[in-house]
Amino acid sequence: MTCKNCSLKIESWMKYCPHCGYSFSSKTNKSHWTLEEVYNSWKKIHFRRISEQTRKNLEYGWTKLEPLTHCRFTDLDVDDYQQILDYNATSYSKQQQIRKVISAVCGYGLRYRLIPFNFATFLILDAPVGAPRNIFQDREILLLANYASYETLQYSRDARIIMCLIYTGMRPNEFFNLKKKSVNIEGKYIIGGGKTAAGTNRLIPIPSAVSSFIEKWYTSAQSEDDFLLQTSTGGQINLCNWRKRNFYPLLSKLKINPPYKYGESPYKPTYVPYSCRHTFASLSARAKMDRDILSKIIGHTDHAFTQKVYIHQQISEYREEMQKLENLIDSFSL
Repeated sequence: MTCKNCSLKIESWMKYCPHCGYSFSSKTNKSHWTLEEVYNSWKKIHFRRISEQTRKNLEYGWTKLEPLTHCRFTDLDVDDYQQILDYNATSYSKQQQIRKVISAVCGYGLRYRLIPFNFATFLILDAPVGAPRNIFQDREILLLANYASYETLQYSRDARIIMCLIYTGMRPNEFFNLKKKSVNIEGKYIIGGGKTAAGTNRLIPIPSAVSSFIEKWYTSAQSEDDFLLQTSTGGQINLCNWRKRNFYPLLSKLKINPPYKYGESPYKPTYVPYSCRHTFASLSARAKMDRDILSKIIGHTDHAFTQKVYIHQQISEYREEMQKLENLIDSFSL
């Protein structure tokens, strides 16, 4: 019997090569794994500590690597991965998602010395970058706020959601992921977020302008583990469905976005749900909020809140800065 790795002649009963240490078990010898086997082994560990949305993004990127999945991982090089990126050059964001997966599996390979370096470092992303997201104008914010004040209107809850997103800077999916236990009604703050390490469980004061909306949703939720915002069946709101069936029609009704018909294609709206977060950042800058506090609220710096005492020491300072944003919006006029 000959070792497949170093060609040394060995006894048939041996499990390992005495010269190079090669394992004759395909399950334990990672050097002969396919890209798919490396990915599956990596995700068993990594997927334990990421959010649902991050997992979906990584899984999407993985589907684009399908042509390489059955290739031996150690045989792949930067050219193989670059071909995948070049084939998916229709969107810069799509290429970014693919590169993240490549970087992750290559990092896993480095950990076990299967490859000499992380090939993702040398990849070129040259797809067109998407246009910057628009932010809501002052008059449009007032229109949304006015519509949100009428509880019986068709899209009033959706207007309230938009106002909450504008006032808190939360990502739409972060807001829909909130559980009742994430909200402190007495202290008027939220502990939420989860896309990045910096954004996970960050402190977000509840501005008085939207506190009544959040209090009502909080009261409606029965269990501490119930979502703050729920569908008619008690489930979690799906961002894609909400965007198409509620967000766009509401803005069209208020003549903020171009006329919209459900299912219409192609359709390039002026605003998307994420525009609320960009609006928050823009208004906060105009209101001259403290940059350090703003970055912590929006989740762009690592800031862990592990003790309730520490939270209570900081909430007044955060609320003081958020009040600047409220004062600015209060100064708007139609």
